[in-house]
Amino acid sequence: MQNLPEVPLFLRPEEIEAFGAEIHELYLQAKAEGGRKELQFLETSDTVSKTFDVLGRGLIFTGGPLSWLLGSYLLSLHYVIEFSQGHNIFHEQYDSIPGNTRFRSETWKWDNTMDEEDWKFAHQSLHHPFTNVLGVDPDFGYLMYRLNQKQEWKPHHLFQFPLLLTQPLISTFFFPWYVASSRAFAENRKPVSFETYSPSLKKIIEHFFKNYLLFPGFSGFNSLKVMTGNALAKLISNYYLQFIFGVSHLSEASYVFPEKEFETEAEYYLRQVLSTVNFEIPEFLELICGGMDTHLEHHLFPDLPPLRLKKLAPKVKGICEKYNIPYRKAPFLEQILSFFRNVLYCSFPIPEKGQAGLELLFQTKPEMLLRDIAEKTKSYLVSFFQKEDEQDEFFLRSKVLKKKIEIPGKVASFVLKVPSHWKGLSWEAGSYISVQMNIGNSVYTRQYSLLRPSSVTREFHIAVKEIEGGKVSGYMLRQLKEGDELYLLGRPRGKFTLGFIPPKLLFIAAGIGITSILSMLYKLKKESPKHKVSILYFNRYRANIAFYKELLELLIGTSFDITFYLTGEENIPKNVSTQIKFASGWISEEGLERAVPDYLERYIYASAPEAFIQKTKDFLEHKKFPLSRLYYATFSPNKGI
Repeated sequence: MQNLPEVPLFLRPEEIEAFGAEIHELYLQAKAEGGRKELQFLETSDTVSKTFDVLGRGLIFTGGPLSWLLGSYLLSLHYVIEFSQGHNIFHEQYDSIPGNTRFRSETWKWDNTMDEEDWKFAHQSLHHPFTNVLGVDPDFGYLMYRLNQKQEWKPHHLFQFPLLLTQPLISTFFFPWYVASSRAFAENRKPVSFETYSPSLKKIIEHFFKNYLLFPGFSGFNSLKVMTGNALAKLISNYYLQFIFGVSHLSEASYVFPEKEFETEAEYYLRQVLSTVNFEIPEFLELICGGMDTHLEHHLFPDLPPLRLKKLAPKVKGICEKYNIPYRKAPFLEQILSFFRNVLYCSFPIPEKGQAGLELLFQTKPEMLLRDIAEKTKSYLVSFFQKEDEQDEFFLRSKVLKKKIEIPGKVASFVLKVPSHWKGLSWEAGSYISVQMNIGNSVYTRQYSLLRPSSVTREFHIAVKEIEGGKVSGYMLRQLKEGDELYLLGRPRGKFTLGFIPPKLLFIAAGIGITSILSMLYKLKKESPKHKVSILYFNRYRANIAFYKELLELLIGTSFDITFYLTGEENIPKNVSTQIKFASGWISEEGLERAVPDYLERYIYASAPEAFIQKTKDFLEHKKFPLSRLYYATFSPNKGI
């Protein structure tokens, strides 16, 4: 990985890719496991949570001082379990388990003051992709606090240690505001607006009505005791959850990273390992913790439930040790102390000298420390007031340079201007760009694969397929025109990319999944046109084939071959040449052996709907194909883009 600050190891690119391939294969194996046992664990956790809720409130209302304290503690455990299991449910960890109708990511509502959709966006669309990336990760650490010497020191950091200790007092209000604001900034909406805060405000009002009006109202003369007990329960859970997330990414052992224009899947895995720390807890607390103790594995495999992560942890550790990559795990209290030391040390503008943080702080003479604080404060204030009014690099305006209808009423391609602010920008084949548009009174953000890598173009080429009910896709096909403006949210990135060129390649695409693969073919034609490459492209009808002429033109002067599969036509066209063939049927083991007899020797890149990919994986596993050589991207054909 390039340009990583504070990474005390050297890995060659091929070693990073090998590490990533082993982690990826581990994920594929684990993804196929699990089921009812994990759903039962979640059901038990939910039952325990609700029991603590009822029992805790009962003890707060009826008991003496000790019972009141116990009731507050039990109610706080309800909030902790409620958060941890909601965190897992929102990551779609249980969506694919047969028989699960209750714990669905799209319908679950939690007993929390944060709006579910705000949380999912800020946590899953921003924090997970950009973990510990300075200035981009919206998790409360690296934007609000200073936890690493690589961050610029600012005067308010002097107060971050007492702020950290008192923040749980306001977390009930603060975090709903924070995730709502993070989402608004990311979607380029006004943060201070009714649209931004109304969902969170509704959740806060519900919480306060329930805990400080409804239940106290029923308790009569015990209303004050009930109110204070409920407040104490929320405060205890706020402290616990703040420290859980603090030790996971913000301790002395965590690394930080600059934003990178391109990151391979293997580099992404490496960043997650170096960014995240596990902690040890007694086994009887695991039900309450909800898998947060294996946070490192969670950041590698966010859609896997806790039981599977615990099973994977020793294997992940073994792979890290094999490549001499730090794998950090320590008792919970030890990690909290490390977190505190780091917050205190980074409160001051002390230069790095390779010594332990607090040791260096205590060795610094007070007069020198005060002088550095005064100089840094002066420098910060001068730069603050002299700062030019520039647009945030994370949100840049772009313009539609060209629009072309590829399939009438179904698919259109667009050429977007690369903002001049991004001079020299590069992106890998298979990358995507996040596009943001104002449609009516709403703002929408969508991701689109880039049809060409930066090695062959200086513009962004994207394609949009209209899906029934898709507001954005329908708008772009019918109303967006050349000259219109939109916003780009961050630079191109992606995990499904062709970072290196394997000896033999097989590409498999279905429908609009051809877009990311098209970019890879452009790269191959430019860099290795005589490479052994086969493409299998599945569509229902010939009229549905996107970029048909462009694909044929790509074959000219190369050793590539392509087979177009038509699943809905009886009269299959005759083969055009040895490079261009037609066939019928969906993906199958027999069909693959016919089309590409040596497919077991190739690296496979597939982009198709989830069911299509799952079927492909099933028969590849049956044929003992090494899944470390399978790279794929999935999409839902039923969701509008």
